[in-house]
Parts: sequence; structure tokens; C-alpha cells
Amino acid sequence: MVNRQALHGSFANTSPQRRVTVNFGFHRYTSVIDQVGKLSGAGNRYDADYIRRRCRTIPLAIDARSQRFPDEVLYRYQPFADADDRPRYDERNRRGILDDYNVYDLGI
Repeated sequence: MVNRQALHGSFANTSPQRRVTVNFGFHRYTSVIDQVGKLSGAGNRYDADYIRRRCRTIPLAIDARSQRFPDEVLYRYQPFADADDRPRYDERNRRGILDDYNVYDLGI
């Protein structure tokens, strides 16, 4: 069984405006930790450091949104809730975290 979007990419854009499609997915931590990935030829072991590095995009996005909407209640992403190294959205982190973030995708 395959999701229609995986096969066709996206629903037809019938407007003259550009459109972006964003897909979200997740794996349960307990299903991923210490597994060997299938996305690269040699495989990657998904240890805690690997997973944490891949997840840094989430608190970065939360901080970017909080800068845009400072009066909103801040979402508390549990894995980084009390972390001193929680990334803040700025140009350095945007480039350092978002550039090539997909090389840390998970595939099990």
C-alpha cells in the first residue's frame, strides 16, 4: 500500500500561484533507537546523538515561530525542554541546522 502523495508527489496545482507541499512523519523513539538505517548504502546506527541531531529542526522552528508570534504560548518540545543547547533561530543556526538536514533522515 502506498500513499497517493508518495506516488504522484502532490495533488494537482490548478491555480496560477506557486505552492509548496510539506509532508510530516514520525517514528517512535523506541522503534528507532539503536537501529541501523536503510537510507544509505553502509547504513547509520541511530544512536541518541544521531537522533538528537536530526530533531534539532523542531526546536529551531519553534523558536522561529516564537520570534514571529511572541504573544503565543510557546510549544514545549519535550526532548529539548530543559536543554541548554536548545537552538535559537538566527542566521547561523538556520544555516548550520537546516542546510543538508536531510542527510540525517531516518529510514527503518
